[in-house]
Amino acid sequence: MDIKNSFLADAINTLAELGKKAAEPSFQKAEGRTFLVTGSDYTEIEPMELPKPEKVVTRSLDALVALIKTEAASQFTDLPLYISCGSASTVEVFTKPNPEDDLHRWQPYCALATDLPTLVENVRWTFDEAMIKLRSAFQRPLGIPGETNDVDYIIDLLSHMSVDQSIKSDDNGVTQTVQVRKGISFVQNQPVRPIVTLAPYRTFQEVQQPASEFVFRVYEDRSISLTAADGGMWKLAARDAAKRYLTDALADEIEKGLVIVTL
Repeated sequence: MDIKNSFLADAINTLAELGKKAAEPSFQKAEGRTFLVTGSDYTEIEPMELPKPEKVVTRSLDALVALIKTEAASQFTDLPLYISCGSASTVEVFTKPNPEDDLHRWQPYCALATDLPTLVENVRWTFDEAMIKLRSAFQRPLGIPGETNDVDYIIDLLSHMSVDQSIKSDDNGVTQTVQVRKGISFVQNQPVRPIVTLAPYRTFQEVQQPASEFVFRVYEDRSISLTAADGGMWKLAARDAAKRYLTDALADEIEKGLVIVTL
């Protein structure tokens, strides 16, 4: 073989190998990001999402407290956990942003207030409906024997309106007077308070239900209406009640820096 041709063949083969290597894809890192480089082209490689256990949904604040007390210190290394009382019926738990997972936050727990009666905002009930709803959908006073509230006031008012009585209502939009005819003996004018304060069940059962004002009306067919008149401020009161409950129940964990409770 001609020596000159042999050197030329070796040079060509060497250049061919270099060209192949230059065209082979390779992984390159820059500023914490990974790229696949092929020749003069590059594509960013998205990091794999770190596996996470499924979010646990509880139906009470008590169950949420139990989970945090038994798992916070052992299952999470990057503490504290953040507990957010975001609504009257929802409490969520967040971790700190994970720098290895594109700064995503994990939400390991969530508590939902369930099995609540239909929200009382603007309702009109018949006599029979009112007598049932007033006893089942509203929280009554606790701890003081003989204490009454506006639930008892409405029930007492309705209890004096029997089938045998005739009722006449005088309502000017501000105050209302109901005339109740008791048999045939006499007629009694019973003033009706236009605003009542009630505490419907509308947040977690472990906390005191937030009381708010309602416009109250009585009609000649013995039906009643209740219209919410607090502008939705009860929602903030419910969130604050959940926060106070969790702050008390997790006092040790808060002191150790394991959890932070917020509205």
